[in-house]
Amino acid sequence: MWKQNGSPQIRRLSIIIAAVFLSFACDRESVDSPQIARTRGTILISIDTLRADHLEAYGYDRDTSPFLTKMAQRGVLFENAITPIPSTLPAHVSMLTGLHPKEHLVYPPDGVIPDSIEMLAEVFQGAGYTTAGFTDGGFMSGSYGFNRGFDEWNDNPQKNGVPYSRRIETTLEYGLNFLRSLEPNEPFFLFLHTYAVHDPYAPPEAYVGRYWSKPAPPDIWAPTGPNFGRFNCGHNALSPAERDYFVSLYDAGIRYVDDSLATFFSDLASAGISEDEITVVLTADHGEEFLEHGYLSHEQAFHHNVHIPLLVLHPSLVPARIKTAVSITDITPTLLELAGIAWDETESGHSLVALADGVTPEDEARRPLYVQSSTGGADSIYSYPTPSPELYQFVGSPLRSRWMTPRGVSFKASGPTFPLKARSHMEPRQLLVEIDGAFARKILIERVSSQSVQDPFQTVNLTIPDDGQEHVVRLSADSCAPVNDRQSPDCRCLALQLDGLPPSTTSLFEIQSDPNGERDLSVEKPELTSALSAQAQRAKKAYRAAAEAQNRELSPETIQRLKSLGYL
Repeated sequence: MWKQNGSPQIRRLSIIIAAVFLSFACDRESVDSPQIARTRGTILISIDTLRADHLEAYGYDRDTSPFLTKMAQRGVLFENAITPIPSTLPAHVSMLTGLHPKEHLVYPPDGVIPDSIEMLAEVFQGAGYTTAGFTDGGFMSGSYGFNRGFDEWNDNPQKNGVPYSRRIETTLEYGLNFLRSLEPNEPFFLFLHTYAVHDPYAPPEAYVGRYWSKPAPPDIWAPTGPNFGRFNCGHNALSPAERDYFVSLYDAGIRYVDDSLATFFSDLASAGISEDEITVVLTADHGEEFLEHGYLSHEQAFHHNVHIPLLVLHPSLVPARIKTAVSITDITPTLLELAGIAWDETESGHSLVALADGVTPEDEARRPLYVQSSTGGADSIYSYPTPSPELYQFVGSPLRSRWMTPRGVSFKASGPTFPLKARSHMEPRQLLVEIDGAFARKILIERVSSQSVQDPFQTVNLTIPDDGQEHVVRLSADSCAPVNDRQSPDCRCLALQLDGLPPSTTSLFEIQSDPNGERDLSVEKPELTSALSAQAQRAKKAYRAAAEAQNRELSPETIQRLKSLGYL
């Protein structure tokens, strides 16, 4: 889809008065940051599904990103950038508005950006910049409102059936063509987005061989969104070798993107663009999980799914690495301040210019960052509890009474017993019990449910070590039965309904020493866990909607494109 606004005459006129717009920002108060010079243009690049710790600049031990490593050496790298939600649609709305999802209320699959919420491109356009956006579509389609404020827009770079994972070359070429079309000194804003790292992890074959030299594991299922969903529900198995294969495909996709970006930036000169006259921001909407917390894809609110790269290059900024946790919502106010355009900060979005420029000390810029899971059930908060200088992440997932798939449910309990009630779906099933990772027992749930509220529960008493400590209890089922309800929260496969679970399960991680989330400190630090849990709940309630939520009916074309990406 292509939208071109403005005749050549109007465009030439805009160039003539561009200097005036840059000075007065078109009815917006112009702002100047100390020692920060305005650049001619801004390029914002979003690499969908790129987790930060798979880049060499963030400590990864594979050569996935040599070009981005060189860029990081010339820019300001934020080591702890966090997305407020690991989901493409709402995360990008947050990126391009400075609003938390609980403020803009745009959620998949049919939420749209309300007209009353101003987009980053609209602000640039109103300040006299020529704007263009090129995305790989899906949840980044213009029909969701992402095309607002762009003089040129294309969200369907498909050529001859090229899959989404290969469209980055076309998307970047569109970007170069836009830059080549500009007049000398014409101010611009360019937004680029790619799914090249996103599943189904299908980079060119030449890249795969760099990270996986053996044949593909026999009978391995394709790494697609629907297959990931089946795995997360317990229907697909995955061996350690098969998991490593998926990681290698993912890493190969990152290298493919890295090489593509290297070509793009080397071609800027041919478009008459000097890197010394532009601002560049490279980031992602969310990360990806490879069984670090038992799942694939990016459903959960754990660190691997919400820790994203954030790199800012500006000729006035001295290269630096910033440890302070920042948010994807900070990108819009940061870019506008760098452009000298006044903009009211939101509750969520704060300019990072002073932090990047060393004006604001890192220990003064710390603030809690609230995160929600893509399914909306779990809460997470990143916080620096006073007086500790360490960054902690608290994750709380509601349990309550629920239907359970074979993948099961985990929670913490103390001894000597923990009472539960259970009933089975359609036929008797085994309830498998693990304590602290070790198999404890299995219990036959004989009561058979026909999904009637009248069906009785069976009482189950779990035996827990009586040592005054909390222990991790994991319950799973030996089988499940498919259901036809498309909205089932249990992946359309029900096993046992459990009643009497704790309200939630909680985890606590110290990010610097344990970025992989291997050591849950919630039992060791109960007071801190409780404090951050309360902080997460306060943060969740503090957000106020910036506009009334809007939804639209999905077109058959949109549904097909979302299905091809595994979203539906």
